[in-house]
Amino acid sequence: MSSSTISAPLKQLEQLIVSAFANIEAWLREEYSRTPPPFYCSTDLRNNGYKIAPVDTNLFPGGFNNLSPANYPLAVAAIRHQTDILCPNAKSLLLIPENHTRNLAYLDNVATLKQLIEMAGIHVKIGRIDGNTTQVTSANGTVLEMDAVRKENGRLYCQDFMPCAVLLNNDLSNGVPPLLENIEIPILPPPQLGWALRKKSQHFSHYTRVAEQFAELLQVDPWLFSADFHVCKKIDFQKREGMECLAAAIDETLTQVQEKYRQHGIEDESYVVLKANAGTYGMGIMMVKDAAAVFNLNRKQRNKMATNKENAKVQDVLIQEGIATLDSYNEAAAEPVVYMIGGATVGGFYRVNATRSSSDNLNSGGMSFSPLPFETNCAPPMQKPSDHVAARLYVYSVIGRLANLAAAREVHAVNSIAD
Repeated sequence: MSSSTISAPLKQLEQLIVSAFANIEAWLREEYSRTPPPFYCSTDLRNNGYKIAPVDTNLFPGGFNNLSPANYPLAVAAIRHQTDILCPNAKSLLLIPENHTRNLAYLDNVATLKQLIEMAGIHVKIGRIDGNTTQVTSANGTVLEMDAVRKENGRLYCQDFMPCAVLLNNDLSNGVPPLLENIEIPILPPPQLGWALRKKSQHFSHYTRVAEQFAELLQVDPWLFSADFHVCKKIDFQKREGMECLAAAIDETLTQVQEKYRQHGIEDESYVVLKANAGTYGMGIMMVKDAAAVFNLNRKQRNKMATNKENAKVQDVLIQEGIATLDSYNEAAAEPVVYMIGGATVGGFYRVNATRSSSDNLNSGGMSFSPLPFETNCAPPMQKPSDHVAARLYVYSVIGRLANLAAAREVHAVNSIAD
């Protein structure tokens, strides 16, 4: 990607973040010392000029193949650092991916992640938790050996391979299998944060507090870094049950957003995003500008919202403030996705979708990916403050790490319950 793709002048909020980089970095280090970051995560951001916020955070990131190879050294260093914390003198990791193999682009992600771990000087095996041993070929032609995982005396094995930790790249949408219960070695992230149990609202509740603390540091409104949200439970789209709750939550969210628009002198039209409170892959998402719309959904729309990945029934719905994106690539709407390992930003990419508008869900058919030109250290522009490429990417790194900090607090909360 050329730097010309990030050509819009920096907005006031972005300039504020760049100018406060020393205080921001010190604050993040202090917060991470209190709550260690997860092994890895990715976050989808939206920047509309007057606010920049995460709209989704994935603890099982599946797009390492979309990162620029120029950022691999940073990722390798971060992997080495994280494994040294987990297992001093670590020599082996067991990587457990999704069971499905039809998504060949996802297998490119598995191959890249395996490569990065090996570049860190760590042996890695790919294990399947469905009991199968198989050989698969990714979209770019990489052949991957996947061995069945077995459990013995609280440890996991692939053949005679005995890892010091397990790295999950499987979001466990179908629940935590018995194979991963009562394991004596670390499993990262904790299986209890798979999508069968984790809720997006859980993450954004933690994030709301992070945004408040960050905004206090900068002396600005925390709304500038977060998206308002509400939750409705016991929803059944196919039976049209719970629609009154949805309509009321939509109205409340739109009212809150319009009040913020009034306070900040913003003239945009507000909208909300309905999304399954658990799940990924951009499924179960709808944009709404009027609460009455939920009473008039046609069969196709109701079916789309009714189930998520693995045909899991959607019962909890997140009503989230919609944020249009100012980013574009080749005149198509784009949104930045930031990847972190530990507390370090290791790269990112634009999710681009020429078939969608700037206010739509871009994680849908027609999307493509283009690596973001992060500097090798993802640092603020020290020599050229007018360089909006480095400056904007630094801003995205900061907001990504705020979401990462919220994810760290999620992990800490789950581990505290387990202890």
